[in-house]
Amino acid sequence: MTEHLLELRETHSYVGSYAHLDSWIEIGTYVFEIQGQTVHTNDEDPCDPTEAKHMVRVTSDQPADKIKEALIDTHSRHGCAHEWDCCGCRSFAADAEQIKDDLWMLTITSSRNY
Repeated sequence: MTEHLLELRETHSYVGSYAHLDSWIEIGTYVFEIQGQTVHTNDEDPCDPTEAKHMVRVTSDQPADKIKEALIDTHSRHGCAHEWDCCGCRSFAADAEQIKDDLWMLTITSSRNY
């Protein structure tokens, strides 16, 4: 399994396309134990909403609230770099729930900007 950095976003100065330019602090690592399949939540919605649920195992000495915040920060992206609306870019919103000890349920929803 591939180990990923778990980072907490310290600043929120940039939109999703440029989030990498913000200040991030490494608080641990995580691996996908089970990668869920992305499902379309509404076939009739032109914004093409999707949802995926994943089980991740986190290695960190940080408290649960910081781990949750970092999982959300790492997997959420809102806003793009386009100067116009309805560009079709996808936004991602993540949520995390601690299941047991170092095991977390990560839910990522997305939709297009139309």
